[in-house]
Parts: sequence; structure tokens; C-alpha cells
Amino acid sequence: MITYIDTSVLLKLIIEEDGSDRAALVWSSADAVASVSLIEVEARAAIAAAGRGRRLTAAQGREAVRELGALLRVLHVMPVTGELVSAAAELADGEGLRGYDAVHLAAALEIGATVLSSADATLCAAAARCGLHVANPLIV
Repeated sequence: MITYIDTSVLLKLIIEEDGSDRAALVWSSADAVASVSLIEVEARAAIAAAGRGRRLTAAQGREAVRELGALLRVLHVMPVTGELVSAAAELADGEGLRGYDAVHLAAALEIGATVLSSADATLCAAAARCGLHVANPLIV
């Protein structure tokens, strides 16, 4: 079983917040965990924003970046291709998704994921409509 995770779930593995325990359970119970290469950009931007907003100290930010690197080394990361972008554009139109969310859903479908895990309710609803099982770490 392939579990696809988006950036919201990856960040919960790095930064202790609501849903972190359930995100860890999703990660540890998957046969394989996958995402798209853009997850690194989204995660680094979120970590930097947390530092600017003083939700993380400079030391915590550096540690978060190190933890991100370790997780990315074991995550199956798929590249962004022209075909993936086209599929994401169709999903953005058809499902009313934001850009990166559409890319995440298109990548999950392309890789043949069984489960999509995200803390974004709109993305989860779209994934369910596309036939994926959903694991939202914010919902018990």
C-alpha cells in the first residue's frame, strides 16, 4: 500500500503540533510513503515562515531543516513532469483545488497511491471523490 503525504503531514512529523501523533501513525503504518518533489519547497517555505513569525527559534528552524532532509531521504519523491502539470491543471479546474494541492492529488493518482494523507479538508474531499482513501491527521 502506497500512502501519499502532502506538506501539511510532513510538517507535522517535524514540528510538534495538533495532529502530529496521527501523522506519525500514518507514516509508520504505510508500506511505502510518497510525495512530489515540490514538497521540499513547500516545507522549507513553511519552516522559514515559522521562523519569521517567531513560532520557531533559529535553532529550532535549523533542526527542522535537518529533520526535513532525513525524511526526504526515505520518502519516495516523484518528479514534476509536463504530464503531471497537465493532470494537476485539470484537477484544479474540476475539483476547485489550489495549485500545489492539485499537484499533490495528481501525483498521488499517478503513483497509484491507495491513501492520501493531508490536513487540508478540500484536498481530502477531492481525493475521496477520486477514489483514494483519506487520512486527515486532524480528524480522530
